[in-house]
Amino acid sequence: MNDVVKVSSSSIGNWVIVGSLATSNPAWQPLTLSGGWAAHASFYTPAVRVNGDGTAALCGLAQLSGSLSAGTVATLPANTWPTKQVRFPVQVAAGYFGIMTLLTNGEIQLGDFSATLPATGNKWAEFDVVSSYRLV
Repeated sequence: MNDVVKVSSSSIGNWVIVGSLATSNPAWQPLTLSGGWAAHASFYTPAVRVNGDGTAALCGLAQLSGSLSAGTVATLPANTWPTKQVRFPVQVAAGYFGIMTLLTNGEIQLGDFSATLPATGNKWAEFDVVSSYRLV
């Protein structure tokens, strides 16, 4: 078959194949947004693309109205999970910043905010800042 796969271990130590690693897939694959988050209509739909050099890139902007606490905002397709955690600084509200972390299980989280966020108003997940991250 000549497939390249990503192997991980389960919480009890068993080997698990979590998805094939495509050498290149120029098509954008949509991200699965967590509850309350929605794609912002004026920007690209949140998505990921695998590049031919062993990296991937994100695009798009998601929006949440109201209160934001640290946690998962989206999930990557299995063939785009990084082998190690990757962190990027992002703006999460007007004048407020945080860290977007790509976890090895495919979760994309926001946290480490620069200050206490206001309970009202729009909050953002800026996926466009992740122009490249390593898959392996």
